Amino acid sequence: MALLLWVSGCKTCGSHLPPPKPVPDKEAPADAGTVTSPADEPLSTTGCSDGKCKAPWPPPEVPTSFAACPTGSCGPGSQNGRGIYVSNTDVRSYCFRDEHAASPSFPYSFCPEFFINTPTGVRLQVRDWTNPNWVRDTPVQAWLEPASGTRQSVTLKSIRSDQSRLVITYETAGQVHEVTGAGLEQVRLGFQLSVIDDAYVYEMKLSAASGAGGPEELHRYRLDYRYKLGSTPSAWMTHCEDSAAGNRISFLGGKKVDGLTARVTDEPGVTTLSCETGAISTCLAWGYTPWSSRTGDPKWSDYLFRSCLHAKRAAYFVQFGDFKSYTVSGTEIFKRDPFGINSEQMPHFEALWSPRGAECLNTENARHGELLPASARLPPCTPIGWEKTEFGRLATSPQTLP
Repeated sequence: MALLLWVSGCKTCGSHLPPPKPVPDKEAPADAGTVTSPADEPLSTTGCSDGKCKAPWPPPEVPTSFAACPTGSCGPGSQNGRGIYVSNTDVRSYCFRDEHAASPSFPYSFCPEFFINTPTGVRLQVRDWTNPNWVRDTPVQAWLEPASGTRQSVTLKSIRSDQSRLVITYETAGQVHEVTGAGLEQVRLGFQLSVIDDAYVYEMKLSAASGAGGPEELHRYRLDYRYKLGSTPSAWMTHCEDSAAGNRISFLGGKKVDGLTARVTDEPGVTTLSCETGAISTCLAWGYTPWSSRTGDPKWSDYLFRSCLHAKRAAYFVQFGDFKSYTVSGTEIFKRDPFGINSEQMPHFEALWSPRGAECLNTENARHGELLPASARLPPCTPIGWEKTEFGRLATSPQTLP
């Protein structure tokens, strides 16, 4: 069970005037952009808001493999995906599971990561839980199931997210329809996966969900699914099942986030889905949306989002090919950036972050220093200042030290 220590869960909510009061990982994230009293004067939260900052663009490269491994513990295994897509420790929350599986580890569990619009139709990429390096995509079908009425076949044209607002487009009887919000409830999505001699037929239904915290334009949803082996359907199950987090998911359009490395690539035809507690949804709720206008430059907004994916999970050593998360679920942190999106205090200044992980690290202030590898190699963050590293533009501090 030691592997569970790798799972990320570093939400924070220092959300009011002092003294700040962080909210545990399983609760709703705080409103983005809340400001506490000034702390650590060198970390100004107004230095970039006037548009004078120059974004270090393109972002520094993120390794795509685990070849370089100075810490000796670079392979994320199946744990890292939980940090990126969901932070809690239950496989049921992140993946479509098989209730018929005899093993408690649910060997036939498939973890959905994103929809892909192609010239020949919509596909869904899923990751195999037991072999996380194995991904496959499968065609997605659609039909309508009104509250009263018979099932109606349609041709699925696209699944997209305008920022975080999900839009499904389908055609029936020569007419093209777009649905969002409450209109999603009559749409059913389906796909099939084969495992050895078994064929799993999955059905999904979506509905809009309420949720507090984050930018006003952040939309949240609920996804339920069931499957059939043979002719017998399972009961409906909730994806991202976590009642404390509201059983919610968020969508992100135009970005593909790797489930092992959190490497972000721009893909116009891709819509990523993430559980409320995962780094993707959490960073959106913290205000680090790639489309934010608060930075004055969309490049900076994208830069902060990519940096946040690592900062949230304490994935310090990404630039060295170590994609592990060195924290545990429930750890509370503060955040600060030079644009004032978050201006929380830094009582135990930990690290400055970029899209390639931590640029510097005060190991004595690491969220869980006992998890750090002995051979960790990062310079200390001294003296503190945005200008002290070439790339670091997001600061973190644990609320308390272990």
